[in-house]
Amino acid sequence: MGLMSDEIEMIHLDFERTYWWFKSRRDLIKSLLLKFHFHGPLLDVGSGSGENLEAIKGIVPHSVGVELSDTMIEYASKLGRNIIRGNVEALPFDDSTFMSVAALDILEHVDDRRAIKEIWRVLKPGGKLLITVPAFMWLWGIHDDVHGHKRRYSARQVLKLTQGTGFNIVFWSYWNFILFIPSAIQKKLGKSHSLVRLPKPLNDALYAISKLDNYLILRGLKLPIGTSIVVIAQKPCQSGEDCHETSKGIRDNSSV
Repeated sequence: MGLMSDEIEMIHLDFERTYWWFKSRRDLIKSLLLKFHFHGPLLDVGSGSGENLEAIKGIVPHSVGVELSDTMIEYASKLGRNIIRGNVEALPFDDSTFMSVAALDILEHVDDRRAIKEIWRVLKPGGKLLITVPAFMWLWGIHDDVHGHKRRYSARQVLKLTQGTGFNIVFWSYWNFILFIPSAIQKKLGKSHSLVRLPKPLNDALYAISKLDNYLILRGLKLPIGTSIVVIAQKPCQSGEDCHETSKGIRDNSSV
């Protein structure tokens, strides 16, 4: 994160733990890491408070986060989370340090070309990358302004960005398909940052409904639309390189 106001960051600290969207995305992240055999060491770029990192480290050992916001780093350190200060556009690590990288709703905040090149640099040959980004510029709303977004993506754009750096696409899909219409209306017509506390029964119901998206994706379906995009990519090996295993899991859905 690192590009939002302190006020919005503090709101995020609370919502990341309990809000249905964050919980469902975290479930999907953990399942994809298992399904596609992600290995450590793993770098989580734009870690924020470390909620995702905390979930990830139970799946992938030797995970570390990098974050630009001092507010988030201070909060994470109090909870004993392994997050250091750094910029995704100039990562403080040597070449080929990590076997996996997670870039979860961070590319829309930064110079994405510089960031993806840095991710490529620190990944080992054969290493895997998990990306999530917000979908469709026509869904742009005050939520994006408040949260410091520079862009939203089509699937074609994020795949072009990733493949243009040299990555092979293993899998991609839109996400938040089942709840797309109400989520899209909220984003377009919302008058605030859109993180509005919901009554617990409603929050629980939305969380339960959103699990269907995760179920479909984990069975290899490429959802046709959604408010987010998820991509899994792999850094290929060159001849003679010490390379990790090729990706396993769901079939390749690299075409748009």
